[in-house]
Amino acid sequence: MSISHHIHTVITNLVHYRLRSVLTLLGIAVGIGAVTGILSIGEGLHDMVMQEFESVRGGTMVWVSPTRFVNREGRWTTVSDYEYLVWQDMLEIGRRSIAVRQLVPAATLNADLRYAKTSYGGIVYGTTPSFPDMYQWPVSTGRFIIDRDVERWRKVCVLGDELATKMFDDTTPVGKELKLNGQRFAVIGVMKPKTVFNESWGNRVFVPITTVQKRMLGHEGFDQLSIKVADMSMMDSAVDDIEAALKSNHGDAAGFDIVNGKSAMDQIGDVINAVKSSIAAVAGISLMVGGIGIMNMMLVSVTERRREIGIRKSVGARHVDIVKQFTLEAISISTLGGLLGLSLGLGLGSVFSFVLNQAWDLSFTSGTSVSNVLMSLAISLAIGLCAGIYPALKASQLSPVDAMNQE
Repeated sequence: MSISHHIHTVITNLVHYRLRSVLTLLGIAVGIGAVTGILSIGEGLHDMVMQEFESVRGGTMVWVSPTRFVNREGRWTTVSDYEYLVWQDMLEIGRRSIAVRQLVPAATLNADLRYAKTSYGGIVYGTTPSFPDMYQWPVSTGRFIIDRDVERWRKVCVLGDELATKMFDDTTPVGKELKLNGQRFAVIGVMKPKTVFNESWGNRVFVPITTVQKRMLGHEGFDQLSIKVADMSMMDSAVDDIEAALKSNHGDAAGFDIVNGKSAMDQIGDVINAVKSSIAAVAGISLMVGGIGIMNMMLVSVTERRREIGIRKSVGARHVDIVKQFTLEAISISTLGGLLGLSLGLGLGSVFSFVLNQAWDLSFTSGTSVSNVLMSLAISLAIGLCAGIYPALKASQLSPVDAMNQE
């Protein structure tokens, strides 16, 4: 019998038993839809996290800061005598590592800003002119800190966009003076809006690092060091050089936290993939239920169509023809269910993206790779094949005489 004849027979039987076929098809569709939707959401979440990291050059960044908390006998306690980073650390790191391309220090403290009758809190970042380039964060109006500001400890500041709006409403803050922690500072610029992991950086005020050290803190240290590495492949050697430089300057007893951007991205990616796989595995249980449904339907179909099978075998149908017919029916149902489930899964991902973006003002987009689409279809085909073989073999083994005498 030709394949076209088998297909025609399959379609005829599916239409004849359409209610049963549709219900079985929905079982597969729900399972494939759940798995596809979860994979789609997981991929979108992974892409969003990676993009957020890249917005601050995360893959090639290392962040160093003094260790302020330690775990002692299961309890986290504050380190009261921690050592600050110093300028010599930057020089030593640059001398030791050929992988390091840029170093930007930051001395931070809480900010109390006042202008006229308006006051707001924020975070002071004492830093250098390289900060905007390091974090891909340009100025919207005015200018950023320059070398001369650092050299002369100038009392100038650059405001984040949120602080500028809160302090000055719609007026231009550049050229005006405000009080920062009780001292008068001239506003020389305003940063563009920037959000990382849905957290706005607009409450920061940037000041020359020497101004913070000399006029506010009273010491030469700083508590953050951002380091850009030439390439992700050189990250491990760069971290080793940074650790060696810090030990050289501060000794083995001094503690510093070194956060490797590449490792952080890998760890987050592993966590997302693990969660995605675990939930998808749970959702995959519904696929087993759908496969059992197909097998059950086909066994019932064999019982109901014993007479039809007997007639076909008596007029020359071979065992392989009967196997092909029932196997094709099972595969057809599972394939149609897979296609419907794929559409449901992609729709679920799109709905989830819309709700998440509306609720938390994110830029989340669910994503589905070609490999996931092909995997979903392959799973549906495999389920149809596995669920259809046993009923098909059982149908092919019926005796024509016994089958035709079946009422």
